[in-house]
Parts: sequence; structure tokens; C-alpha cells
Amino acid sequence: MASKGGGKETDADWSGTREEVFLDPPSLPGALALELKLPCSSGRVRVQLDDRQETWVSINGGRSEINLLQFMDTLGAAGVGTLLISLYDESSRLLAQGPLLDLRCRWEVTGFAYSFTELRRDIYLNISWREKGKISGRILRFWKLWAPLGAAARMGTASG
Repeated sequence: MASKGGGKETDADWSGTREEVFLDPPSLPGALALELKLPCSSGRVRVQLDDRQETWVSINGGRSEINLLQFMDTLGAAGVGTLLISLYDESSRLLAQGPLLDLRCRWEVTGFAYSFTELRRDIYLNISWREKGKISGRILRFWKLWAPLGAAARMGTASG
């Protein structure tokens, strides 16, 4: 499946690359819908979150709308999932199917690395990581090895 970004409706806007969308449950609005513009004017779309949950939506005038909030409980259990769609015409004949979006509701850190640099009598700690998802208000906490139950030093990080 291809996905379309915002903007003008031209073929150049379509992509064969599946995008990942981060859904932060506490900040979600009361309604969250994904509108599909489809190549047929009527029919049905089967929408699945991996093999864990499915729903059907109608195609009207080449458009269909998927309520993403209905997948939040299932998505929350795993943290990540792929939204799959199958497109059927009015005769229930399968026209196309495939992955549409990757959904994520959990922040994940990968590629964590650190190094120390000594300069005169000071020691500098360099930390880096890659992250999936977005989160604000991140804080790094450091504990002394000889006092792990003591108070942690805290340092905020830039939101990413």
C-alpha cells in the first residue's frame, strides 16, 4: 500500500514507504480519525491491527474514515502495531491489501551509548541514543554507585 502526505493531490505525494505514527494516549483528543482516499467509489475496507483486532468501514464516494481510538486498548498492550487494510469492491472482490501505517504508543530507546572524557581534573559524560516515539519532559537520573538508594542527580534533556 502507499500512503499520502498532506498537501496537493498529485502522484508525487504518494509514497511506497510505510510511516510510523506516534500516538500519546494522555494527549489524544476525544476523536482521532484517519481518512482514506481510495480508487473506488464504493465498497468496504477491512482494517486490522496486526492479527489482534479488526473492523470494517464503508467506502462512500471514494473515501473511508477509520476511527483510530478503537485500537488504543489493543495497541497499548503491545506498544506497537501495524495497521493493515484490505480493499473490497461492492461485489466483495479483493482489490488490494497491505500494510498502511505503523502505530506506536510507547517511547522506546535504542542504540544507547556513552563515553567518558577527561579534561584536566574534570570528567565529562557523553550519552547518546536513538528513540522511537516522542515524549516531552524527559529526565535523566544518575545514582552514585556507592549509594544506589540515595537521591539521584537529575538532568533534563531536549524534547525530541
